[in-house]
Amino acid sequence: MFNLKFNCMKKVIIAPFLLALAILFTGCEKVEQSEMVLDTTQKATLKVYCYAQLDHTQLGLEFVPNGTKVMVRIDNNNFNPGATGYWSAVGEVQNGVVEFEIPVTLQGITARIFPMEFTYNQIQPFGSNVSTITKIFRFTGAGVEDAIKPREIRTHQLTYTEIGTYNNAIQKISRKFQLRAELDLTNTTLEYVPTGTNVYFFNEGWMTQKTVGDLGAVDVDVPYNEHVYVRFQATKIVYENGEPVPRNYLYNVYVGSYTTSSPVVETIHCGNGTIWE
Repeated sequence: MFNLKFNCMKKVIIAPFLLALAILFTGCEKVEQSEMVLDTTQKATLKVYCYAQLDHTQLGLEFVPNGTKVMVRIDNNNFNPGATGYWSAVGEVQNGVVEFEIPVTLQGITARIFPMEFTYNQIQPFGSNVSTITKIFRFTGAGVEDAIKPREIRTHQLTYTEIGTYNNAIQKISRKFQLRAELDLTNTTLEYVPTGTNVYFFNEGWMTQKTVGDLGAVDVDVPYNEHVYVRFQATKIVYENGEPVPRNYLYNVYVGSYTTSSPVVETIHCGNGTIWE
């Protein structure tokens, strides 16, 4: 009986002791994790100036549009070698510059700069076919400022690259036409396509409808450097059994390919057409 009671007492004493050790070690682990604190109290100023070729009628580069976003990022291991993750901030460009107050250390930190892409109606060179083209701009370099220390003012300049237009963008050329066709066999001259006639300018990948004005006039924006055709239906006076009669005819002819806009009216001879009824 004595031995049995003694063993039971030992179990009662040892169990609380082991529980205390478990609590102690668990507490130490939490303290170690909480000591991973980053000192971000020391500051410096980083100014980022952003440029792009937005206007081909002006010398030099232009500031990117106001509101363009820029992100700056600093890896946390700059502050503690064992730290992971990063500190970051996003700002918007105003009058060509975005300014950040960033955390630094006495040893100096490395800041990485990530400008966001944007689109802009880029002004084309004097004499171009169109005045503006919507372009996509992206910064393709590596924006880095090294060894930034407390109370420093750093200035970083970067230039965006023009990466082109959207895939569905079509450059257009403004042209003026006067449409004439053989619409009356009772005389020997070509006639103007009648006012109010619906005509279709088209090619394999594009089409637009226009209405003919006085004296066969029609203004149309056609795709740059692509073949263009015109098609329409009109009443034609023809001879049947020696008598003039009206018949519906289809006209479908090649217009041309254009690389420049022009205010000069070009006459298009739309031919004899084919019977369409």
